[in-house]
Amino acid sequence: MPVRQPRQITLTGPWGGMEERAAYRKPTQCTLAINCNFADGTIKARDGFRRIYDASTAIRWQLHVVKKDGDAQYIIGVGFDSSDNKVKFASWRPSGAILSSIITLDGDRNHHGRTPSWRCSFVDVIIGHYDSLINKRVHPHRVTLIVTPSTTYKFDADGDSTTVTQVDVSKDAVKGNEVNIAYIKHEPRARFAVAHLNAVVYAGFSPGQAFELDQNLDDEQDLVPEQHVNGDSRSRLGLGPQFGYISDPHDPVGVRGDRFFRVGDREQITGLASFQETLVVFTDEAIYSGTGFGESFALRPVAKGVGCVSHDSIVEVAGALYFMSHDGVYMFHGGGPQGGVAKISKPIDSLFSGRHQNSFISEEIATLMSGLGWPFTAAATSLELSQGLHVQSSNQIWWSIPITNESAGAYSVTLVFDYINMAWSYNVPNSAAIPSCMFSGVTFKSGNKERVVTSTSDGDLLEYGWYIDGTDGATVRGIPFVYQTGRLMADKDYFGTLSTVRLKMLSWGKNPSSNKPRWFFDGEESHYDGYVNNVAQADSARQAVAGDLRTHPGADDEDGATDNTYFWNATTWNGSKWVARDWWSNEIEHNSVKSRSFRLGIVDNPDTTDRDVAVNVQAITIAYSNEDNR
Repeated sequence: MPVRQPRQITLTGPWGGMEERAAYRKPTQCTLAINCNFADGTIKARDGFRRIYDASTAIRWQLHVVKKDGDAQYIIGVGFDSSDNKVKFASWRPSGAILSSIITLDGDRNHHGRTPSWRCSFVDVIIGHYDSLINKRVHPHRVTLIVTPSTTYKFDADGDSTTVTQVDVSKDAVKGNEVNIAYIKHEPRARFAVAHLNAVVYAGFSPGQAFELDQNLDDEQDLVPEQHVNGDSRSRLGLGPQFGYISDPHDPVGVRGDRFFRVGDREQITGLASFQETLVVFTDEAIYSGTGFGESFALRPVAKGVGCVSHDSIVEVAGALYFMSHDGVYMFHGGGPQGGVAKISKPIDSLFSGRHQNSFISEEIATLMSGLGWPFTAAATSLELSQGLHVQSSNQIWWSIPITNESAGAYSVTLVFDYINMAWSYNVPNSAAIPSCMFSGVTFKSGNKERVVTSTSDGDLLEYGWYIDGTDGATVRGIPFVYQTGRLMADKDYFGTLSTVRLKMLSWGKNPSSNKPRWFFDGEESHYDGYVNNVAQADSARQAVAGDLRTHPGADDEDGATDNTYFWNATTWNGSKWVARDWWSNEIEHNSVKSRSFRLGIVDNPDTTDRDVAVNVQAITIAYSNEDNR
């Protein structure tokens, strides 16, 4: 038999995140990444979420930042209150301090007590203040429109920051051509809206939704197709979910009766985006591109067979639109075949398909993963409310995901895409501390720092960037961190014995006394029991080992030092006893594992221990000796 030489591989970043498909998986990709952050080129944990507003009722807030002179002035939220099935409004300082009591939006009383799938849109516009004494609009200034299916509200940061008022078209709209053209008489009513080329585009109408005009249409008019005119007085339009309409330029709530557009009759508009001076219109099964304005506006299909399920999932990053479809996440850049549409979520396809074909989970993490709700399958019927958020400081896009085995509206899982490293992972909290990492979220600058504030499914506000999840001075839980590789050395057809394993780690400090970080190795045989004469052997050699992971080169060394009193921290740093924090090679001592391929994993679940995750890995080196080719 020929003698095979020992083999060694070294894996270094950048790390590629999750890849379920074995044929496509690279050694620097993994099968499981829970609460991992790959933005720095290492394998480390995400930051924690600190509760900055503790809600007394479960309101699923959609959030928006209101700025003044470029700085964040307020965070406003509108959401459906599951305790009384009503739509509510609140405003906060960026610190999370609420400005007043939560108010009920009576303009949406038609939706009170109805479906919790209610949603709204925020659009920052300029509207003049109406002076009733002189019957004129004066002092044009920035306000935030809150567009809902029933009405449109205004939030005026220069006025009363604790409430909103309903738009009054007779006072807030200019209607620059009302002598010759009929305008929509009432305020906009739509499920979503976006600013586009100094105008506002509205869509997301109910079937047969009626729009009142401020004057009758002539019998011989040809601006509005007659099939959409109804009512004996010829002052009403009937539109549906395949329609949208566009306001006059610089007149965000002034909408002419002939400024609507439509997609295919069997489609419904599900999202809008202003992108590179074009209006991108998403439907449930296609993508359209709108160019021009007014009479020259033209809408053409650019992609068929791919639709968007949630308007709020659309995120623009670096010249591309990312959006969620019913079967995954796609990227659209407007050019090339099919309008430049590509599915980017194939590495985590089981989230959307529910087909968890490669379901291997090491016994070392099985209990933890079960408690987190693994395996995750998106609840297709609730994806329409999924929210997207661009976290630029981490090169990440987050999407809130409803999961089939959780209560309705919980959105306990956040899907994370690192668009620099093309790496997928999941953010999942310990539910004893916070119910979710994000339902909706906003980012804004504070000095030279990006701040990230999210809402949870139970109405709380969280700020990202803490060392742990929860409430300062109250209930906190450590971040459950899991990283599991795919099959390493899977290209060989013979047995080998795992020998040396080294992790290039950033030293952390004292080894925790409880809930210690752990390593685990699994051979191909670890996912089943051995059989003898068709009888399962409970103590069969499963080729799986695990142990505690050291966090500092001076911890539990050969001299027997275990207290780490010399390590630099808040209580022991002095002139003679300290150690700097730096990278070091952690050689893992383990029992023999013999297999054709190996998986390596790291888990750190501090849980009730008040500490951050102790793992930050730069490189992995694995050596094994060659055996026979059984």
